[in-house]
Amino acid sequence: PVAPLFDYQVNHFWGGSLVVSIIAVPFYAVFGSRIVALRLVGILFAVAAVYFAFRLLDRFAGRRAAWIGALLMAVSPPGYTYLSCMVFGTHMESNALALLLVWIYFEWRDRDRGGAWRTAALGLASGFAIWFGYGLLIVLLLFAVFEWLEDPWFFARKRAIPWAAGFAI
Repeated sequence: PVAPLFDYQVNHFWGGSLVVSIIAVPFYAVFGSRIVALRLVGILFAVAAVYFAFRLLDRFAGRRAAWIGALLMAVSPPGYTYLSCMVFGTHMESNALALLLVWIYFEWRDRDRGGAWRTAALGLASGFAIWFGYGLLIVLLLFAVFEWLEDPWFFARKRAIPWAAGFAI
């Protein structure tokens, strides 16, 4: 029998396992109950991580560094690959989300704090990241430190309201 959707969430304090379960549904529908169906979700996140790493490195270090960095991320060290075959997921999910957050953050900063909609999008991505996995809190704390160093009153200003609203959602 099929269990309720929320019963598939392995860690009840991380939303990431629920997201992976939902994304895996079409793969299980096509390939059946095989490990390859679950691993395809990890491959999607790995491709996203490599893409965002390439975009960030291309922007800040040049095209050659972007290709080298993306290649190193795509062909991970043997220990990381071995561990990812033994545990749930591949942990590329958190890497992809961390790189996505960094990319959104720099896009937001480039557009002079990007207006209310971009600020709300950054807040929404930030809130989703913490819900997905608490490990991404480190990235968000770095953002907060950078903003505080530049403007100690940023989070008390009106322009931080869209970020807080997006984060709360």
